[in-house]
Amino acid sequence: GQPTSIRHGADSDFDPHAEKVLRFARRLSRKLDVLRRAGEADEFLVAAAPHFLGVLRQVMSRPTRAIVTHDLVHSKEAQVAKALFSAGRNR
Repeated sequence: GQPTSIRHGADSDFDPHAEKVLRFARRLSRKLDVLRRAGEADEFLVAAAPHFLGVLRQVMSRPTRAIVTHDLVHSKEAQVAKALFSAGRNR
């Protein structure tokens, strides 16, 4: 007979955690789009782990990405607190 090739789960490229992260990023991106289109927000302040922020940026629409005014990924805690306080006060 002919040799067969069977992929085992251990050999799979499928990463269930990465898939969950991607699904969450897509859901969040859709929510941000809805808020932007409804005029509920004219800017977004994003505080996320670097990996997640990268995934989120990939799935965000260009108009929504354009109104991300602050990226707090590499900020120190004091800078993050100050940015959050300032953003809340400006509303």
